[in-house]
Amino acid sequence: MKFKKTNEDTIKVWVDKADLKKRHINLMELVEDQDKIEDFFYQILEEVDVNHEFSNNELVSFQVMPVASGFELIISKDEKLVAKMTSSVAEPGEKPGGDEFDEEHLQRTVALQFTNFDDLVAASQALSKASRPTGVELQSALYRNQQGYELILTYRLLPSGATTDFSAVNQKLVQIDNQLALGYEYGKLSPQEPVYIEKNDRQLLGKQALPTLNQYFG
Repeated sequence: MKFKKTNEDTIKVWVDKADLKKRHINLMELVEDQDKIEDFFYQILEEVDVNHEFSNNELVSFQVMPVASGFELIISKDEKLVAKMTSSVAEPGEKPGGDEFDEEHLQRTVALQFTNFDDLVAASQALSKASRPTGVELQSALYRNQQGYELILTYRLLPSGATTDFSAVNQKLVQIDNQLALGYEYGKLSPQEPVYIEKNDRQLLGKQALPTLNQYFG
């Protein structure tokens, strides 16, 4: 297992399949069990934090990014976490609606909720096999909460350099709806806004959740 301290607040760790096998870690069990994944991350932290600069700091965050042979774990002393813990947040249900469209930036963000991991995997396979809307960039992130799993899909329409044609925008939104229909066969639209999920739920996979899920469970 390789690691590098990029600055005083961040350590990057590269974990491959051999590292998981050596530790007798089953990735599916890890993703399904919030306590196991937290314990695993803290085990890694103990191994790489040789000077105990992070271990003694309670405000530590973990972010997972997929790479070719496994995943990259970014460990940070997270000052933003303090703000999350001390600031007031909306009560569940106060800001319903897991489907948002930012007209200014031509970006649509949809949060799908799944009660179990099997439905999440089935939906990720269906979404990945569906025809991708043309001229649309897609990012996906996975979160965990008491209700189950929240998959946030961010569709960016008309990448930089393209002109705004509202008839084309509407066509792309319809194509996105067609793709999302496959996801609704296994889950449902989250009652929470994506921004609420990002602020309050535990992130398991960032930016490329769909490819990562399909790589390991497809």
